[in-house]
Amino acid sequence: MDNKKTILHVFSQLNSGGAETLIVRLAEYRNNKEVPFMFLLDKTEEGVYDEKVKALGSKLFYIKKFTGINAIRYVASIISFFLSDEGKK
Repeated sequence: MDNKKTILHVFSQLNSGGAETLIVRLAEYRNNKEVPFMFLLDKTEEGVYDEKVKALGSKLFYIKKFTGINAIRYVASIISFFLSDEGKK
């Protein structure tokens, strides 16, 4: 059994905010093969750091943005992610 850990970061979008910048800097200084980063984002527009974290070996997954009206679909998309092969890692 593979005991490899993966860290999932959940953001709305990877723009240049404080938390996003901190996580991207951590991604730059770690070994992606030992502890890979994954990002679950709820905006489909490309963020400032999207291409950078992809180039560092991180995976990005997008779900539909929460609007309040789509609460059931939003929760269903999160559940669907965790039931997928990628979400089980």
